[in-house]
Amino acid sequence: MERCVGWLAVLVVFTTVAGAQQMPTINLSTNNCIVGFAMPATWGTIKGELKELTGWARFGRPGDLNSLRSTVEVDVTALTTGSGGRDHKWREECLERGRFPKITFTLERITITENQSFLLSGLLTIRDVTRPLVIGGQFSVEAGRYHLTGGGEMKWTHYGVHDSSTFLTKVQPETKVLLELWLPLK
Repeated sequence: MERCVGWLAVLVVFTTVAGAQQMPTINLSTNNCIVGFAMPATWGTIKGELKELTGWARFGRPGDLNSLRSTVEVDVTALTTGSGGRDHKWREECLERGRFPKITFTLERITITENQSFLLSGLLTIRDVTRPLVIGGQFSVEAGRYHLTGGGEMKWTHYGVHDSSTFLTKVQPETKVLLELWLPLK
């Protein structure tokens, strides 16, 4: 009898795993995901964005934000602030594009809080240094899609990024990471 119960348990687990439906992968690009940043400096805030990105998102359960998993990868050459000289210095000298061409964020967990708020917890990798990053914000449902907007704080010095300050402008290490994301409900 015990042997039958054991085989029955194995059969149930195998059937559940084999019958589990893989949720479709949502391709991420600048069409449905915008990533930006803001850094305080001597003469005001330096704002920028990442003009190109790739990645994926997948719900563990249909339309359940709590089950969302994702990875976003950005080529360092996509970083832009609108100042060609500064952008070139950041890409080539500060981020060392030749050695570290990608910036990656891997979502590990999303927590839905009150009033349509969320916390995205994941790992940010810059220059082969990986550290936790939490992005908080608001979400809404619009035209059959989730719309998430939020931000988080990080310091570029924690990732070994070289200081981009000049004789006239001191750039502070505190950086606000900004995110806007649209995902289909199903």
